[in-house]
Amino acid sequence: EFSATNGENTAQNALNTQSANGALDSEQNTAQGVATQEQKSIKLSEFLQSSEGKGLPTNDKGQFMPDKKQLKMLVNCIDDSTGKLISLAKIDTSKVTNMKALFYKSDRVDFSGIEEWNVSNVTGFELCFAQCRTFNAPIEKWGDKIKNARTFEKMFWNAEQFNRPIG
Repeated sequence: EFSATNGENTAQNALNTQSANGALDSEQNTAQGVATQEQKSIKLSEFLQSSEGKGLPTNDKGQFMPDKKQLKMLVNCIDDSTGKLISLAKIDTSKVTNMKALFYKSDRVDFSGIEEWNVSNVTGFELCFAQCRTFNAPIEKWGDKIKNARTFEKMFWNAEQFNRPIG
C-alpha cells in the first residue's frame, strides 16, 4: 500500500517535480499555463442561471454532472440552502476527464463526498490539490478507479495537511 504522509517518502514528495538544478519550480511556473486563479464563490442559483451553468444535467440521484469547466466553478458555489460551499456529494464526476488544478489554492475545508467521486475517466490529476493547505480527505477508494490516469504531476504539492493512504 502506498501512503501519502508528511514523512520522508511521501506522495507529495514523489509527485513534486524538480527543475534541472534540483530546486522546485517557482509558484509562477507551477501553474504550467493552467488558469489557476483562485475561483470566487458565487451562489449555486446564480451559477445555474449563468451561461456556464444553464442546462447543467443531473443524474437519477439528483447529482450535478458537470464537464471540467463547470466542475471548477461548481466546487466553488455556495449552496443557497446552507450558505456553505456545495457538498461534493452532490456532484457526479463520471463524465469529467481532467481534474487539472481543480482545487488549486482552494480554501475549502469540507471535502466530504469526494471519496465517492467516480474518477474512472479522469486522465489528468496534475496540480489537483496543489496548495490546498486544508485538504486531507480519504481518497483511498479511488485506488482502482484511477487506472486511466496518466498525469499526477504535483497533485499534492504543498497540500500541507494531506496525510492519507491513496490506494
